Amino acid sequence: MSPKKPTNNKKAQELKAQADQEQLQHLLASYQQIGQQLDVAENTARVEEALSDIFSQSVPTQLAFFKELGKREDVVAANILNAAYHLAPEKEARKEARRSLIQLEGAKIIPEWVPPTPPSFVTLNIASGEKKPRFWQAIYTDSRDIGEVELLVCWYEGEEYEGIRVMGFLLDFWDVGIKEFFTDVMSKRQLEQQIEYTRANFEGVKLIKSPLARARLLLEEALEVHRAQGSKLPPEYTHHSHLVRKLILEAPEAHAGNEDEEEVYAEGATPSSKTEVEELFQEFFGISQAEDVVRNFLEFWTNGEFIRAYDLLSRESPLKQGLPREEWVKLHKRWFDTAHPTRFNPHVIHAREVDDLFESDEDRYTAPVEDEEDVEVVDALWSMEMIETPIARELPALPQATAHYARTGRYWFWTAFKLVEENEQTRIHSLTDEGGRLLGLPDAELQRGAAALERLYKEELGTLGLSNEQEIRNQGFKSLFDQDDENIDIPPSQRWGELAELLTLLTQMLHYQDALIARAPQKAPVLYQTAGARALLSLDAERAAYYYQLLAERFPEQQAFALRKMAEALQLLSQELQEERADIARVRTIESDAEQALQEALTKERTPEALILLARQLIQQDNRRDEAEELLLEAATLSPSTPEATQIEGNLGLLYEQKGNLEQALMHYQRAAEITPHYPGVWTDIGDLQMRMRLYDSAELSFLRSIDIEPDNVEAYIQLGLLYRSVKHDPVGAEDVLLQGLETHGSDANLLASLALTYVEQGKFRDAENYLEKAEELAPDFPLVQEAREAYEVAMSYREHLQRKKRKRPDTK
Repeated sequence: MSPKKPTNNKKAQELKAQADQEQLQHLLASYQQIGQQLDVAENTARVEEALSDIFSQSVPTQLAFFKELGKREDVVAANILNAAYHLAPEKEARKEARRSLIQLEGAKIIPEWVPPTPPSFVTLNIASGEKKPRFWQAIYTDSRDIGEVELLVCWYEGEEYEGIRVMGFLLDFWDVGIKEFFTDVMSKRQLEQQIEYTRANFEGVKLIKSPLARARLLLEEALEVHRAQGSKLPPEYTHHSHLVRKLILEAPEAHAGNEDEEEVYAEGATPSSKTEVEELFQEFFGISQAEDVVRNFLEFWTNGEFIRAYDLLSRESPLKQGLPREEWVKLHKRWFDTAHPTRFNPHVIHAREVDDLFESDEDRYTAPVEDEEDVEVVDALWSMEMIETPIARELPALPQATAHYARTGRYWFWTAFKLVEENEQTRIHSLTDEGGRLLGLPDAELQRGAAALERLYKEELGTLGLSNEQEIRNQGFKSLFDQDDENIDIPPSQRWGELAELLTLLTQMLHYQDALIARAPQKAPVLYQTAGARALLSLDAERAAYYYQLLAERFPEQQAFALRKMAEALQLLSQELQEERADIARVRTIESDAEQALQEALTKERTPEALILLARQLIQQDNRRDEAEELLLEAATLSPSTPEATQIEGNLGLLYEQKGNLEQALMHYQRAAEITPHYPGVWTDIGDLQMRMRLYDSAELSFLRSIDIEPDNVEAYIQLGLLYRSVKHDPVGAEDVLLQGLETHGSDANLLASLALTYVEQGKFRDAENYLEKAEELAPDFPLVQEAREAYEVAMSYREHLQRKKRKRPDTK
């Protein structure tokens, strides 16, 4: 027998890599067909058959395929990943599928596929030794006249009744029955945070405190409307219907008539804790009926629900145009069918405090309001997309827009609604077109009003401890709502009101900028620059893109800057549209417009900012990552600022991670952290890579540093818990860090599921079931929640098997 010829290992490896790459491209080209087969698979065997092309590949090919699916951002990819997570034979493949699913969930892509026969061995059993929830109170809004009632029902819950179970219903007695529903379990601290965040927008609504029996009657009446109309119940209600039945519809106390509320409060709660939470609860419902009426009117009006809109007008309202309801509705439907209004956005709905704003008429920046009894004025700063149509001139409810973005068809309006009390109900009497008024003001008056607003705006900045607008840009407007600054000498609850006032003034100033631009479009580029920056500050990316487009068109010397900023705003708009699940073709058009603007900007001036923005967009496209890498490396040679240098390294880290080069990715993430230690998410990214590279001690330190720097980063707690549980075999350490995460974040489905998994491994099945049920209430389709359910069911089945085996063991006596 002749000896075997020696093989060329390098050549063999290259051939294998080439074959793996060909298989990967084959899978990527056919994943839509795989998704179609998955949709029609009626049992597990058929599902495995649909996925057989994937599972027959090598593990590295499977991992690469799942990683690529995590970047596709469509439901088909999410469905395949969810199925692979449940059924892949290789553990590494299941883990990679889960990672990619989590990545898609971060982009709001949730799988629709569920296992054909999901386990259902365990049901909620409140009578199994746990303390039953104790009813606390129900409150509903006195708003039956407009057809809708908000109902909240609360219970004390937990071993020491330390939590508050809240169920919220928006009941619609005219149309669908139950319009919206939510349920959550909160601590007192979490409830306080929610109260402080919302109280600034809701003041003065009439509320009725009721026993559980009255809440049940309201809910049953809404369900009757649902059955009569054949409407669809909200998915959240359907998922939690067993809890609604158990705690409201079938609860014994809900059928006992009007009970003494003090007796209900006293059970299961100390007087001090009850009183504290009750005070917070009362604050939470400081809702302005006038603001609600205006918001509802605009929503009904832009959605084509004109009967409901008409019924919110007062008897003598000139907005009725002297028409009976049927004729008024018919006129408005003609407009609706030609204008196609959509994507209504109530940027600010704010009751005006007329007496407190101005010392003299010279300081006034809004139209004067007659001093009438029982009159309220609500400023509505809102926008919608529509098609301009001649019939619009016949509608007094449609004001004149101060800005129109032709690219998307959006119009921005400022309307001041005057509301009156009629038969103890708040109704809209008339409106002032504040936007149209601004456009027609004499120059001197327009300038005076703009200056008055600027003064008020600066005063609000000072009240919040901010020296200038740049501090908001540095921190982000949203972060101001979440920060606790001991240097600000006002209570937290008042701070939310000041921030809401700041946002109102900021949005009103944009309408003044519109009027100033319309008055002198070629006068000064600073008007457009200021307007664009403030639109971004108020989280209106679409409006910012509009201002920067005008700047680029009207001032050629500003084009490079304006095109960069327009592209940045369009990228933000693309993200918003994806979160709204907008038409994918529209998203792609906006992305294409952003890329085109950046390419044009780079022909005029090659700056690190433009190169980074373009590279960040190209990284998401599989076939353009090499181009993105060249752009980032070029940006690094152009003396970038510290923030730009950090972004360059962070994006290079992401790019190499997506290419599968973990060593290079880790190096760039670490460079980003060296430049800016507080760079958002960087330490979690570093820890995740170190975990995948089995550098476990380093990963632990990175996750701990992430938690220390960014206590709001949920993923850091989850990954550190996984490290303690699965690698270091320290379930107690995992439990501690996950509980710390829950204390910071409240109800997060993945945190709850991680904690449930930890308790399963410790054999604490009651705790595991408790946290698992909470996770399933929030997000039953999340992969980690399903993994926790599967682990719990397996553990319970094995325990039951052992118990049966023990019972069958023969007596050896």
